[in-house]
Amino acid sequence: MALSRKNTLRIIAAVLGVVALVFLIFIWFLYSQRLAMQQGLPEALVVPEMPTRLPVQPTSSGLTGAAAEEINIEQPDLEATLKAQASTFAERFGSYSNQSGTTNLTDLQGMMTIRMQAAVATYYEQQRFPGDAPGYWGISTKALSARIVSYDLNFGQAEIRVATQRSETKGTTSNPRVFYQELLVKFVQSGAGWRVDEAQWQ
Repeated sequence: MALSRKNTLRIIAAVLGVVALVFLIFIWFLYSQRLAMQQGLPEALVVPEMPTRLPVQPTSSGLTGAAAEEINIEQPDLEATLKAQASTFAERFGSYSNQSGTTNLTDLQGMMTIRMQAAVATYYEQQRFPGDAPGYWGISTKALSARIVSYDLNFGQAEIRVATQRSETKGTTSNPRVFYQELLVKFVQSGAGWRVDEAQWQ
């Protein structure tokens, strides 16, 4: 029995529906496979994103960023502190008389290492009573400037050269002898901070 036109259209519509359904299922399957492959890629194959800003170039100290800024800011401060300490030490170390006793030595105790304390005690004993001093005799020292000769944070050592003006008075306070001298101050770093370990008049 021949199919009617109406039944033929129904069969065609059903076939087309099945084909469309199979096509959709096929498309969904391909999309699922592609998504699974992308998620399963090893990290080595993932292309990294380009940075939004260039990396900071290392400074001469080998540090970058905040660490480099910290060194650049704090190191000059430490150098200025050492120069100030060296100047203070030079003035007290170079000022004494045969009437003041060891006052300046006592004032310097906290700035020196134990080795330097012993050396200064001997130095003052030799300087306090010159044989040719009639009555009063003394020397006063004023620091004029200070400069860093060497500076090594790794080894905790620094050398500061202090330029001074010194005045020597014998017997009377009028007409003192004025002369200029440099003191080389050597610092070492310890648990107590930076301390004077050696001082030499130049």
